[in-house]
Amino acid sequence: MVENGAPDTARAMTYGLTAATIWGAWPIVTSIGVTGTVPADLVTILRFLVSGLLLLPFAFRGRMTRTDWGRSLVLTFIAGAGYTFIVSNGVGLAPAAHGGLIIPSGVLVFSLLGSHFLLGDRLTTNRAMGAAIIIAGIGAIATARMGDGLALQGDALFIVGGMLWASYTVLLKYWKLDPLTATARISVLSLIVLLPFLPDAIEPLSAAPLGDVLLQAVWQGVMSSIVAGVLFGKAVSVLGAGRAAILNSLTPALAILLAIVILGDWPRPAEWLGLVLVVSGMAVALKVRKVAPAPLVAEAQKA
Repeated sequence: MVENGAPDTARAMTYGLTAATIWGAWPIVTSIGVTGTVPADLVTILRFLVSGLLLLPFAFRGRMTRTDWGRSLVLTFIAGAGYTFIVSNGVGLAPAAHGGLIIPSGVLVFSLLGSHFLLGDRLTTNRAMGAAIIIAGIGAIATARMGDGLALQGDALFIVGGMLWASYTVLLKYWKLDPLTATARISVLSLIVLLPFLPDAIEPLSAAPLGDVLLQAVWQGVMSSIVAGVLFGKAVSVLGAGRAAILNSLTPALAILLAIVILGDWPRPAEWLGLVLVVSGMAVALKVRKVAPAPLVAEAQKA
C-alpha cells in the first residue's frame, strides 16, 4: 500500500464514502420507481439507454476479437440487463433495505467461493468465518418477513442477484478484462438487447411524471453505473484495495439509514440483528493484510 499525505487520504476517503453512499441509495431510489410509476422493466431500459450511450466510445477500446466480445456477451446476461431486471423486481417485492443488505452480502460470499475454486485464492479461516456470519445475517433478515411470501420472493431474487454479480466480478479477474471497457461493453450490448422493447416503453415513460423518469435515468445510468465506480477507483488508488473495501462494507448500514430517512421504513428487530451480523461478517472476512477479493467486492457494489 502506498502511503499518502493526509489531504490525499482524506480526499480518497471522501471518494470512497461517496461511492458507498451512492450504492447504498440504489435500492431506495429503485424502490421509489418500481413501487411508483417506473416499473422494473422501465428501470432496466432507462439504465442502459443512458449508460449505453454515454459509455459507447469506451466499448471499442482494447482487444476486439470474437472471444473478447463473446465474453462481453456472457457478462451482459450476468451483470447487464438480466441482473438489473432481476434485482429491480426484487426491490418491488421486498423492502428496499433488504436489497442493500442481501445483494452485497451475497456478492462477498459467492466471490469468496468463486475466487477459491476458479482463481486459486485460498478461502482462509477469516473469510470462511466471515461468510458463515454473513449467511446467518441473511437468514435473520429473511425471518423478519416470514409471513410475507412476496418479501421472501424478493429476498430470493436478491440472493440470485448477488450470485450473478459475484460471477461477473470473478470472471472479470479470471479473463483479465479492463473494468471500464467491460462495463462499457456490457452497457452497450444490454442496450442492443433491449432495443426491441423500446417502442413499447415510450408510452408508459411518457405517461410517468418527468421527475420520476429523470431520477431513475440519472441515478441508474449515471450515478450508480459510472460516477460511483470512478470515485471508488480513485479511492482504491490512494487507500489500497483493503482499506477501500472496508469503506464499502458500510453500504448495508447506509442502505438501512437511507431507507429510514427517505422511505420511513424502520427495520424490525430481526433485521437489525441481520444488519449487525452482515457488517460483522464483512469485517471478519476482510480482516487480512492483503485482500485479494476486495476489488471483487468493490465491483459488486456498482449495481
